[in-house]
Amino acid sequence: MILNLINNAYRFTEAGHVELSAWADARKVYISVSDTGPGIPIDKIPFIFEEFYQADSSLNRSHGGTGLGLTICKKFVESHGGEITVSSQVGAGSTFTFTIPIIEDGAAALPQPPDEIESDQENEVKPVALVVDPDPAVAALVQNQLGRYEIVQVEGATTIDRAISEHYPDLVIVNSMPHAQGKNGNTLPISVPYIECSLPSRSWILTELNVAASFIKPINSRELIQAVRDIGPVRDVLIIDDDPGFAQLVERILQSQGTDYTIRSFHASDSALRQMRLKVPDVLLLDLTMPDINGMRILEFMHGCPELAKVPVILLSATNFAEDLLSNHGSRVMIQHRSRISTTQVLDYIRALSEVVRRP
Repeated sequence: MILNLINNAYRFTEAGHVELSAWADARKVYISVSDTGPGIPIDKIPFIFEEFYQADSSLNRSHGGTGLGLTICKKFVESHGGEITVSSQVGAGSTFTFTIPIIEDGAAALPQPPDEIESDQENEVKPVALVVDPDPAVAALVQNQLGRYEIVQVEGATTIDRAISEHYPDLVIVNSMPHAQGKNGNTLPISVPYIECSLPSRSWILTELNVAASFIKPINSRELIQAVRDIGPVRDVLIIDDDPGFAQLVERILQSQGTDYTIRSFHASDSALRQMRLKVPDVLLLDLTMPDINGMRILEFMHGCPELAKVPVILLSATNFAEDLLSNHGSRVMIQHRSRISTTQVLDYIRALSEVVRRP
């Protein structure tokens, strides 16, 4: 948590300093990270610990980030019985402070629920929700919000009928890009209530950006190796990333397989483009969100260049680009019930959704 907070503060502080402080009283240890960065607008502070929330979510932002770091910090500190808070002033910086309770020797670290409660929870029959999207992260995101449901992931719309007959779900959640919404309505049985919505999915990136695979840092070495193998015979690998250390890590991962790869790394877009035209690689490993390199410009150049248009691209970045794709297309939510929705239920839906759309 300390490393994550310091890294956040460093990325957003272009001038001034980052300060780490720690102190304690009789009950808690306090750890604080302060910076002299741009600060956080007061209307955005209530949302910064939410998953995927970012004050600046555009592909052109200079700071990167997944929108998960603060969420993970919050979960970690709360699992240890502490809490995390933030104070900030626009133009003057931010201070994040978290606490950890002091546990006396021999005392239980955290109160545990009685065994009988755990047993009841294990035996509880949960309602089932199908999540239709090939990205496991989407199912995990829904699971975090619908804790009382058992979540079953379905790869695509073509297998919904079979999944419904196997699991008898109480709810079906169809995740689709906004411009594709409304195309699944006639394929779903009217007896199953469902919600069609847009949540960030890696599968969209492959289609929208025309790339072979996409990974969010930190990468899983096995998944990266498999993605390269899926492309076919690969010998010449080109890496474009502004972080030499990360490029070296990727190189070591690939070389660990014993394959005789020729690996070239570049940290500036102009030199990388020149080298690609001089010697076309078998695959390009590209970071789109680099402060000094426009990764989207590289993709656009490749798609417009006949000799480079067919080069497979694997994205290795610190950002889930699906959020950016959503912002380009807008979004909508469609709810269909198994029977006529009563006026009271309609008003309940409107009331709940109105609270969401009021957020900045």
